[in-house]
Amino acid sequence: MKTRWFFLTFILLLLLSLTLPASAMQSASYKVDWLVPITGSGGNAASSFYSADFTLGQSVIGSESGVNTADCLGYWCGSGGEYSIMLPLITR
Repeated sequence: MKTRWFFLTFILLLLLSLTLPASAMQSASYKVDWLVPITGSGGNAASSFYSADFTLGQSVIGSESGVNTADCLGYWCGSGGEYSIMLPLITR
Protein backbone atom coordinates (compact mmCIF):
# COMPACT_ATOMS: atom_id res chain seq x y z
CA MET A 1 0.00 0.00 0.00
CA LYS A 2 2.84 2.38 0.84
CA THR A 3 4.60 1.72 -2.44
CA ARG A 4 1.42 2.43 -4.37
CA TRP A 5 1.01 5.87 -2.76
CA PHE A 6 4.69 6.57 -3.29
CA PHE A 7 4.37 5.65 -6.97
CA LEU A 8 1.24 7.79 -7.48
CA THR A 9 2.86 10.74 -5.71
CA PHE A 10 5.96 10.36 -7.86
CA ILE A 11 3.90 10.33 -11.08
CA LEU A 12 1.94 13.40 -9.96
CA LEU A 13 5.12 15.33 -9.14
CA LEU A 14 6.62 14.30 -12.45
CA LEU A 15 3.61 15.59 -14.38
CA LEU A 16 3.64 18.85 -12.44
CA SER A 17 7.35 19.34 -13.06
CA LEU A 18 6.73 19.02 -16.81
CA THR A 19 3.93 21.59 -16.92
CA LEU A 20 5.25 24.30 -14.59
CA PRO A 21 8.21 25.45 -16.75
CA ALA A 22 5.82 26.31 -19.57
CA SER A 23 4.07 28.88 -17.40
CA ALA A 24 7.41 30.51 -16.54
CA MET A 25 7.98 31.46 -20.19
CA GLN A 26 5.35 34.20 -20.27
CA SER A 27 6.14 37.78 -21.16
CA ALA A 28 4.16 40.74 -22.41
CA SER A 29 6.93 41.57 -24.90
CA TYR A 30 7.66 38.14 -26.32
CA LYS A 31 5.03 35.56 -27.16
CA VAL A 32 4.93 32.53 -29.44
CA ASP A 33 1.55 30.82 -29.54
CA TRP A 34 1.37 27.07 -29.17
CA LEU A 35 -0.25 26.76 -32.61
CA VAL A 36 2.63 28.46 -34.44
CA PRO A 37 4.87 25.37 -35.00
CA ILE A 38 1.90 23.41 -36.38
CA THR A 39 0.92 26.01 -38.95
CA GLY A 40 4.49 26.88 -39.92
CA SER A 41 3.94 30.57 -39.40
CA GLY A 42 6.02 32.84 -37.27
CA GLY A 43 5.48 36.39 -36.36
CA ASN A 44 7.24 39.21 -34.65
CA ALA A 45 9.11 38.92 -31.37
CA ALA A 46 9.95 42.32 -29.97
CA SER A 47 10.79 44.16 -26.81
CA SER A 48 12.27 47.54 -26.06
CA PHE A 49 15.73 46.18 -26.94
CA TYR A 50 15.17 43.98 -30.01
CA SER A 51 12.81 43.01 -32.79
CA ALA A 52 12.88 39.85 -34.91
CA ASP A 53 10.57 38.65 -37.66
CA PHE A 54 10.78 34.90 -37.99
CA THR A 55 9.15 31.72 -39.23
CA LEU A 56 9.11 28.64 -37.02
CA GLY A 57 9.74 25.32 -38.68
CA GLN A 58 11.46 26.82 -41.71
CA SER A 59 14.96 28.11 -42.15
CA VAL A 60 14.84 31.87 -42.09
CA ILE A 61 18.19 33.41 -42.80
CA GLY A 62 19.24 36.87 -41.87
CA SER A 63 21.17 38.92 -39.42
CA GLU A 64 20.33 41.81 -37.19
CA SER A 65 22.58 44.02 -35.14
CA GLY A 66 22.17 46.73 -32.62
CA VAL A 67 24.32 48.77 -30.30
CA ASN A 68 24.88 45.92 -27.84
CA THR A 69 23.87 42.83 -29.81
CA ALA A 70 24.42 41.03 -33.08
CA ASP A 71 22.01 38.21 -33.90
CA CYS A 72 21.93 35.66 -36.66
CA LEU A 73 18.61 34.00 -37.52
CA GLY A 74 18.21 30.62 -39.21
CA TYR A 75 19.15 27.00 -38.77
CA TRP A 76 22.49 27.25 -40.56
CA CYS A 77 23.24 30.85 -39.74
CA GLY A 78 26.88 31.48 -39.01
CA SER A 79 28.11 28.31 -40.71
CA GLY A 80 28.97 30.08 -43.97
CA GLY A 81 32.45 30.95 -42.79
CA GLU A 82 35.74 30.09 -44.37
CA TYR A 83 36.44 26.40 -44.86
CA SER A 84 38.77 24.21 -46.85
CA ILE A 85 38.45 20.60 -47.94
CA MET A 86 41.30 18.41 -46.74
CA LEU A 87 41.71 15.24 -48.78
CA PRO A 88 44.55 12.78 -48.41
CA LEU A 89 47.10 12.73 -51.21
CA ILE A 90 47.43 9.27 -52.75
CA THR A 91 50.33 8.66 -55.12
CA ARG A 92 51.53 5.46 -56.84
